[in-house]
Amino acid sequence: GGAEEKAFPTEKATEIIKDFVEILAFLNDFQEQITSVIGDQNYSRSHAEQWSKSISENIAEELNKLYLDDIKFVINITLLEKTINAAPYAPKLLSDLTYFQTASQCIWDSDKDRQIKVRWENKGLHVFADVFALSFVY
Repeated sequence: GGAEEKAFPTEKATEIIKDFVEILAFLNDFQEQITSVIGDQNYSRSHAEQWSKSISENIAEELNKLYLDDIKFVINITLLEKTINAAPYAPKLLSDLTYFQTASQCIWDSDKDRQIKVRWENKGLHVFADVFALSFVY
């Protein structure tokens, strides 16, 4: 007996590419939403709550334009100040600060639910936007 030849899953590949293109467009839109709120400002504890609220509301408005009645969106915004440690081994430039880690785990229906992560930064802070799209039926 010989090995069966499997046909390339053209339809599935086309669907994945289409999803990828749509995700790239969303990422660009989300980055623009963050830039419109924060711009080139440095981290400010007094502004952080309002920035997070404004960014998440702007992203939610964009997502609501999709009219996806069977999808529930959860948006999480994290702001992280860029600082320089005074220790002798600390980097000399803010641009050298690249060693922070974030992690998240979700338990969901991997066939229907999705997550989009956006990372944005300026000279004074990092912003992480996590958007979870959860499928549900009434």
